[in-house]
Amino acid sequence: MIVSMRYPRPTLFERQIHASKLKLARRQVAIDINGHSDMPHDSTAVQYCAKDAKEVPRRGQLTDWAVVREFLFGGRAVFTLQAAKTGERYTYRVKVKRQDVKDGKAGAELTYFVETLRGPDNTTDYRYLGVLRQPGVAWLTDASQQRRESASARWFVRFTERLREGRRGVLGITLEFWHEGRCAMCGRALTVPGSVEDGVGPECRKRRAA
Repeated sequence: MIVSMRYPRPTLFERQIHASKLKLARRQVAIDINGHSDMPHDSTAVQYCAKDAKEVPRRGQLTDWAVVREFLFGGRAVFTLQAAKTGERYTYRVKVKRQDVKDGKAGAELTYFVETLRGPDNTTDYRYLGVLRQPGVAWLTDASQQRRESASARWFVRFTERLREGRRGVLGITLEFWHEGRCAMCGRALTVPGSVEDGVGPECRKRRAA
């Protein structure tokens, strides 16, 4: 005897839960594409609409000061500094001054503008912090939107000091440097494993070497 089973229609509450998970998944995919966010990662929710993600950047940790320096001065670097022990972290965006590039300046002559992520939107919620120049000299200006004693400012200054010194026993041990899965030179998503390791896409690396 064959017994046919009829499943009850989902309740209003169940439909609301499903809609919430779908909304969360879409937000998470957007976050994975754009980079870092304080929003907790929900891998189950992402499965609801993983097919919507066309090109998801792969975040990477840099553990060599020379690689960090190359990435930092790429022109469009976005990265997160995180304390290995406490998990405290700050995200920064470092962009080269376009006029300097047009004028043919290079090396220590180039000026870089530093911004800090100060809100939930990791594409627009950046605030101007200060100026950076090679090999790692940073300072705040009168136009800075953050105080010198703010945690994000102190972190960045200490980071640049360690960068200049190439201090051992810091990078990857007490301080973690994470790039956001986008090329430091053009800002495009990194998907090639070798590029994720150093934060620069293959085409940009060819142009840099030329």
